[in-house]
Amino acid sequence: MDYTNSINVWNPRWHDRTALVANWKIVNGLNKIVIDHHSFHAPFYMTSTQLWKYPIEEKPTKSGTTAKFRVVPLNDLEHSTENYHIKQTVKEIFK
Repeated sequence: MDYTNSINVWNPRWHDRTALVANWKIVNGLNKIVIDHHSFHAPFYMTSTQLWKYPIEEKPTKSGTTAKFRVVPLNDLEHSTENYHIKQTVKEIFK
């Protein structure tokens, strides 16, 4: 079984259909992105290489500093996850 890092996203940003993924939570390898919203029933999967290609957006924190987030389009999350499941199925077939 592949190791996956789990990242929770509270809500997607609906006006531009993106998810803000905390940059400091992305690790090398496979990252499982769980969006805590009733519209999304299953987690999404993306590699760190895929996630690092998206632009960074800085948001202010309560302590007065800024936090960096990757702005990932929801369409890209959905497409990447379909590819991940296809690869896993092929692995199981040819085990």
